[in-house]
Amino acid sequence: MIQANTPASMSGVSLNPFSVGYVQPGSIPYFFEPSFIDHIRETDPTLYVQAFAEAFQKKMELSTWIGCRYLGEKFARSGYRAQVVGPHGSGKSTMTESFARYLNLTGIGVMKSMIHTGTHDIPAQLRADLKTRPAGTARQVVIFDGYEQLSPLNRFRLRRLCAESGCGLLVTTHTPQWFVGEVLYRTSPSDATIEKIVSYLLDDSQRYPGTEIFRELRRRHKNNIRAILDGLYDWWAASR
Repeated sequence: MIQANTPASMSGVSLNPFSVGYVQPGSIPYFFEPSFIDHIRETDPTLYVQAFAEAFQKKMELSTWIGCRYLGEKFARSGYRAQVVGPHGSGKSTMTESFARYLNLTGIGVMKSMIHTGTHDIPAQLRADLKTRPAGTARQVVIFDGYEQLSPLNRFRLRRLCAESGCGLLVTTHTPQWFVGEVLYRTSPSDATIEKIVSYLLDDSQRYPGTEIFRELRRRHKNNIRAILDGLYDWWAASR
């Protein structure tokens, strides 16, 4: 539905379509697994049909909108408290970026925050924003990437700050965590999904990695899409 604005489509061969700026979370949509979309179609056909039509209006990739629409209702039923679980590099950040866009399109504000390795504190800006948020304002959700890196005390503080400010909370974790809500979605990309991401990035390019390249990268990196895309960056550079 929506084609990537990739270097390949703009300049033919001069730029690498697997460069960081084109593969980082938010630059490409999150492609939900075909089996998950099939599950939605079978268990909630009304929502599936509605979401199918809405995707064109919202100008969002079809599986992205259908998956986010389904998870959006699940998230609301959970009281806007949940977690996205998956191994390192499996697409959690990309999924939450797409979900944040979905929430914004449905009128829900989003505060996104990320912490990096070696950090165990709630970012000062997020803490200040939550403490000063006016009571009675429109629904807002904190999407916190890297929840497991917080100390146990700061995890509690984050949950309490969100509760006191009336904000929802969606976190990314490698393993399910206590007290933060149900597991909204588990990221575990299949070969078909990885190939779909590659096709999206390559767009109209004539060059495409062969089966052996995919097989070797998959064997080496398993579910780590980030590492696979890094490997494809090297493949593209070497194949010029």
